[in-house]
Amino acid sequence: MVTKLQLREKWKRRTSSVNRVKHRSRRARRRLRCQLLLWMWRKSMEKYHVGFRRRKSWFWIAHGWKRGRNRSRSETTALLLNRVPKNGSSLPSNLGKTPLKLVDPSEPFLPAKSDMKTHAICASSKKRLKSNDLSRRDADSQSKISSYLCLKKHVHEYLEGFYRRYGSFVPFQEKDALDFLQMMSEHQNKVRKNLIMALISSCLQGVSQTPACPFRVVFKKHVLTLEDLSTLAEENWLNDQVMNMYGELIMDSAKQKVHFHNSFFYQQLMAKGFEGVKRWTKQVDLFSHKLLLVPVHLEVHWCLVAVDLVQKTVSLYDSQDLAPREVSTNILKYLIAEAKQKQLKVFENGWKLSLAKKVPLQMNENDCGVFVLEYARCLAFKKPLRFTQKEIPLIRKRIYKELCDSKIQD
Repeated sequence: MVTKLQLREKWKRRTSSVNRVKHRSRRARRRLRCQLLLWMWRKSMEKYHVGFRRRKSWFWIAHGWKRGRNRSRSETTALLLNRVPKNGSSLPSNLGKTPLKLVDPSEPFLPAKSDMKTHAICASSKKRLKSNDLSRRDADSQSKISSYLCLKKHVHEYLEGFYRRYGSFVPFQEKDALDFLQMMSEHQNKVRKNLIMALISSCLQGVSQTPACPFRVVFKKHVLTLEDLSTLAEENWLNDQVMNMYGELIMDSAKQKVHFHNSFFYQQLMAKGFEGVKRWTKQVDLFSHKLLLVPVHLEVHWCLVAVDLVQKTVSLYDSQDLAPREVSTNILKYLIAEAKQKQLKVFENGWKLSLAKKVPLQMNENDCGVFVLEYARCLAFKKPLRFTQKEIPLIRKRIYKELCDSKIQD
């Protein structure tokens, strides 16, 4: 049987690896070991001057003590610890067989020649690597900055050209930005869409704040100012100048197959009768066309009367279904009077009146003029009436561009 006293003596022998400091407490011996480790670590730092380096002896000493609670110390550890003085006041200047020279902190540290050579080689290689890395980073950063500035210049030039062409950014849409992105991708293989969109949004504000020169659009006898074109922005009401010039573009694109009456025609007809408007077609052979379009303005509402001169039908297109049927009747009376004056008995009878059904309807009270222009465009080019209220903002922008370009888009 092993008594508690024997176990205690055995534990003291295992923990006290220094024979001359057995009289000290466990905490004092542990403090002494830590001081020795710190002193050896400082010596290794002073020797290499490059930081912490794990040599075999230092690695074994450090890790041997970590495992020393369960197994006996190594011979090198015991030899080093046995040479610690009994009082533990200061650390020895010599450890083991080879004496270690203490370096005065006031004197400059001078390593050995071999260490100096290796240190110089390592330092030069590190400097080369750092210089190469810095040069590469500088070249990459400069190339990125130059490409960004070049891209910003192209975006600014594109927006300035757009501003000079259309007088404002009312007709600007995402499609224009995508077209510009496609144009840039032909010159540059890698173009970031998000970067271009951010540049466009930032440049839009700067270009729009610059004062613009007086902007005018002239097509034949029609003249549009920036105030006239601004009626196509947001939910503004269209004026007669926009309505008449767009009708002129429709007639020019339809190649004499469509005739678009002036927006003041119906008002003049109601005010002065046939005698007040008979000179309006003095130089126009009205019945030689296939389609006659008459925009009608009823105080606060626009509607369209479409006359098929081949089928002899008069149809009323109303986006709110508010216009009275008398509008189409009045246009029919005018046609009969026009046929009698020009002695065309074929067009004096056989006419039919109809109300166009299943047409796109507006959901507000501001877009009736845009609906009339889109009705006229679809009927002139024989396209189905399939647009909706959601597409009206894009239709406004397209009409704005068509007016400025003096050409109907396909």
